[in-house]
Amino acid sequence: MSDSEGITMTSSTSTSSQLRGQVLRDARSRLDDAVATATAPADLLDVALATPGAEAAFADAVDLVGALLLRWHARLSAEVERGLAREPRDLPGTVVHAWAETARQLPGLRALVEAELAHPSSEPLLALLERARRRERARLAWAAGLAAGEGPAAVAAGARLQRAARRLCPDGSPSLGRRLRVLLAS
Repeated sequence: MSDSEGITMTSSTSTSSQLRGQVLRDARSRLDDAVATATAPADLLDVALATPGAEAAFADAVDLVGALLLRWHARLSAEVERGLAREPRDLPGTVVHAWAETARQLPGLRALVEAELAHPSSEPLLALLERARRRERARLAWAAGLAAGEGPAAVAAGARLQRAARRLCPDGSPSLGRRLRVLLAS
């Protein structure tokens, strides 16, 4: 099999990619369900790792969480772009609302990241999350027109935007609809 750029992909590469994608979707769903049913934050990594196929698709917790973080950042970028298309004059407000909306859409993933930052299960995972947090904050500041680059000023400006966004969704609770779907499914 080959793609449009002439890169040859083997069947096992395609199958592996499909498995990873399915595991990521399932892990996100399981994390959202866990948050909706008030699973302890310390157990969220175990919930993600217990996703069927996770062991085969990902090398370890760092690999799985890294892939989940890519999903978070893709969703956040899309929300920022949508917001800027609707309201291009209020850059900081748009970025704050985009972050809050992404947190509402991915409550389990956000809870996992927050739990691991607060009480890391391993040093490599903490290093990954801290690096991702710094870059995310710098990108938020850039999108809001508050700073350029990834230096301390950009990271600090992005942290202020994140704090403002958290005030829009302070308890991290999933929506009532999500909680009802989880309860009805059980």
